[in-house]
Amino acid sequence: MSEMRLHDAAGNRLYLNAEERAAFLAAARRHGGRDRTLCETLHYTGCRRSELLEITPARVDLSGGTIAIRSLKKRRDATGTARIVYRSVPVPPDCLDTLDTAHDLRKVQSFAQAGERAALADRPRAGLADREADHDRGRDP
Repeated sequence: MSEMRLHDAAGNRLYLNAEERAAFLAAARRHGGRDRTLCETLHYTGCRRSELLEITPARVDLSGGTIAIRSLKKRRDATGTARIVYRSVPVPPDCLDTLDTAHDLRKVQSFAQAGERAALADRPRAGLADREADHDRGRDP
C-alpha cells in the first residue's frame, strides 16, 4: 500500500488547508445550484473529478446520508482482473438537500429504471465549476 503524501517532489502542498477549504465552500455557495452541488460534492466526499462524473442519482442515498463513489483508481485486483469498487461516503444533510433541490433527486430516483444512467455532472461543467471556485477564492487553477 502506498503512503499518503502531503507534498509533491518540489515541496508544494497537494491538498487544501482548512482556510482554503472554507474559502472554496464560500465561493461555491455564491454560485447556482448545479455548480454549487459539484463543488460541495467534491469538498464533502473528497472524490476525484473523474469520480464525481461517475455519480448518478441512484448512488445518492438521501435517507442514509451517503453517496456511493465508484473508485476509478482501484480497478484491478492482484491478478490483474478488472473489478468495480465503490465506497460509501457520509455527507452532511444540507449538502444532500442542495443536491436534491438542484437535481430533483427524489423525483429522478422514483422514476429511474434499472440500469438507467443519468450523471449529476458533465465533464465541461465539472471543470468549469472547479475553475470558477478557484478564481473566486484568489487561487490560480
